[in-house]
Amino acid sequence: MPLRSPSAIRSTLAISLAAAWGLIAGGACSNDTTGPNNVNPIAVAVGDTISGSFRAGDSIHDYSFAVPANTYYAVFVQALSGTIAVRVGYSGFDVPLATTLATPGVPFDQRATDVFWAHVTGTMEVKIVKSPVGSSNASYRFVVQRIDPAPELRPAQFGLNDTVSETLQSIADLDQFTFSGQAGQLVIAQVLTLGPVGSGTVRLVLRSPDGSTTTVMSSGGDSTLADQVSGPMILPVTDQYQAIVTSVRGVYVSDKNYVGPYRFQVWRLDSAPELRPAQVVIGDTITEEIRPIGDVDEFHLTGVTGQEFNVFFQATSGRVTDLLWLDIPVLVGGEPATAQSTGTDSSLFQHGVGRIRLPTPGPYTIRVKSAYDGLGGDRGPYRLFLYPIDRKPESVRDSLTLGDSLTGEVISLPGDIDEYTLTVPKTTLADIALWREASAVGSFLVLQLDPSSDDCSNGLGAWPAAPGVPVGVATGRFVLSAGPHKIRVCGGESSGSGYRGPYRFQTYAIDSLPEHVSDTILVGDTVQESIDPIGDQDDFVFHARKGEHLTVYYQGLAPSVTGYFYLTLNDSTGFTLQGLNGANSTAQLSDTRTSRYDVPVTGWYGLRISPGQNGANVAEVGPYRFALLDFPTSPEEVASAVALGDSVAGERIDYDDDMDEFFVSGAPGTEFATYWQPVPGFSRVQIFDSTTLDTLRTMQDFLGGVQPAGRVVIPAAGVVGLRFTGTVGPYWFKTLAINRAPETASATVAVGDTVRTESIDPVSDVDEFTFTANQGDTISVLFDTPQSADYPGLGLAVIDLATDSVLGSVASYNPSNAFGDVRTGPIALPHTGSYRIRVEGVDDRYGRGPYTFLIKSGT
Repeated sequence: MPLRSPSAIRSTLAISLAAAWGLIAGGACSNDTTGPNNVNPIAVAVGDTISGSFRAGDSIHDYSFAVPANTYYAVFVQALSGTIAVRVGYSGFDVPLATTLATPGVPFDQRATDVFWAHVTGTMEVKIVKSPVGSSNASYRFVVQRIDPAPELRPAQFGLNDTVSETLQSIADLDQFTFSGQAGQLVIAQVLTLGPVGSGTVRLVLRSPDGSTTTVMSSGGDSTLADQVSGPMILPVTDQYQAIVTSVRGVYVSDKNYVGPYRFQVWRLDSAPELRPAQVVIGDTITEEIRPIGDVDEFHLTGVTGQEFNVFFQATSGRVTDLLWLDIPVLVGGEPATAQSTGTDSSLFQHGVGRIRLPTPGPYTIRVKSAYDGLGGDRGPYRLFLYPIDRKPESVRDSLTLGDSLTGEVISLPGDIDEYTLTVPKTTLADIALWREASAVGSFLVLQLDPSSDDCSNGLGAWPAAPGVPVGVATGRFVLSAGPHKIRVCGGESSGSGYRGPYRFQTYAIDSLPEHVSDTILVGDTVQESIDPIGDQDDFVFHARKGEHLTVYYQGLAPSVTGYFYLTLNDSTGFTLQGLNGANSTAQLSDTRTSRYDVPVTGWYGLRISPGQNGANVAEVGPYRFALLDFPTSPEEVASAVALGDSVAGERIDYDDDMDEFFVSGAPGTEFATYWQPVPGFSRVQIFDSTTLDTLRTMQDFLGGVQPAGRVVIPAAGVVGLRFTGTVGPYWFKTLAINRAPETASATVAVGDTVRTESIDPVSDVDEFTFTANQGDTISVLFDTPQSADYPGLGLAVIDLATDSVLGSVASYNPSNAFGDVRTGPIALPHTGSYRIRVEGVDDRYGRGPYTFLIKSGT
């Protein structure tokens, strides 16, 4: 029946259909048991206007109607009071075919479900749902309207590329058109709503006999037919295809459904380019156009196996909204080579697919199309260039010898490669430096030596610093074997952002000998040399004596700081003993030096100056000087000569590796001990033979306080050296001759005697007693420290003077509970004669205190 719009003012209440989806799609959780929405739906006729009201407790009113197959319907609805939702589907449906939401004030002919298709004969249900479910009342009326799909103004059949004009007569009108299609044809659909802004939206659906579809929509205010384009459809069979046009309901209840004129086209796309032949060759520059939106241009390329090229691509419409896409599908390993360009790109070389090597002659397809299959309104002119790549340098020779410098070559475009052969007569140290020139643009430049693949992303890379700034890098020093080697120069990326512009590189043979002075130097020499060329190193040798103390002062003489040099002292095997980093430009020689090095053995040593990054920084070159000097070890405040028994105060360790050496004179064979008091922290005293320089004793301390260094015997030369190092601060020391005779008791004792009046004091003191006995006598010595002894205690030994062998010994660490608890075992004396009792600290650097012992006859 015809529907007429009442004069009521349309509601502007905006209720989101998405927010009401639970009501529309799911409805209430139960049916009423009374009224029109009984458990059995009420049958109604298509075309009848049905009215209803919800009583308190009602939630759903359920109606049914019969449908034949292949018919279209819509349900018009008006809310007279309250808000209601309509859901339509086959009987017992879970998912509706169509829905809508109605609020009071909207005319009967202005609210309807989308048009839905009854594809089989059966029964459909209309469920009217009160919103919200618990509201007190709602009333409505609705009609199920069968929709005639035939166009009103023209025949339904049309031809591909025809422009079709029609009108949607109502908000639920549907126009179904047909066209003949051939299997394999590529088509797109375009549609244009001719109404003003806000008048609604039209949807066109292309439907294939197999049920597949593609869709395009246009809203009021659209101005150009070609701006709204569906995705492409490849027609699967030769048959009749449908183009179905309907209005689309808006998001809000207040949105209008479109009623009025429209036009559309179903356009057959030809993948052949429109302006030139499809066949291309490497080296061609191509100008073409994507028109209409969704158009595809396919070019065909046949080449030679192994031929290399890049494809550069530019959209030239001038519109930023135009995005075109170039791809060469399934070229190598199943991966396409692609590039995209917008209409405002300013250069043909801004986008490239990357370097391509043909695995076979082909043929290959190069395809240009709208991005996103034309859904973005992309179209317009474009151009592309098939850039041939020749690996031979274009401007210079490709054969090099070590030491050659190459200038004047260019990476013409991203993807270009230049390859050279470097011939080396013998294995040598080498370095290779690479520069990207100031006029170059793009990402990093790469140099590869003997590359194992065609991948240019790895190697010696010169990255851009800033526009107009040249950049140099070097490999660093390495061993290069004799024979031919391949050098490859290429951009790290071969797409449009890859390197373009001039470059230069130089190969260097590195000689580790100094260039201007002798490599043999003496302690005390000051030497001036230069690191040049890049990666150079200078090796010097010198002879040093055991016990010498050395340091090396260094100064970089370059005009400005552009890097660092590394100085090392090495042993005869090349092992690094000392090292320092120094800038290649420093103020004066005295500013930078190594730590003190104490020569352990007499022999040959090495000194090396090399670039701080092994030659990888091209700026690390220039002159330098160094001085190999004896490290001063004389004390600064007192004399270095010390007499045995002297105390020395007033000296200090002035800096971290300061060393003070003193020389103690005394009669050869004299035994003495050294006591010193350092500041808390790490400190060390070393006692050495001044002639052989051999170490006699070493004592380290971390706590401070008076520390003994133990006993030593003055050697034949009559001089012993004392060497003090450690924490910065003052220290004190003294030397004390050791007298092994007891201080208060007689040194001669007899079996049966008890010695009570002696003491080990100071630390390192020794007391020796003698007694006589007969062969076969048995003795035991009872030993006691009655008032305890400093850690780790005192020890007593019985010694055979004839053989200087220890016959028995014992140690006491704590006071005994009773004299006699600590004793030697029974000692059977081996001969008639003299024996010795020796008492001393368990360690000659620790332990002191009083003691008592008894020489007991028998066990």
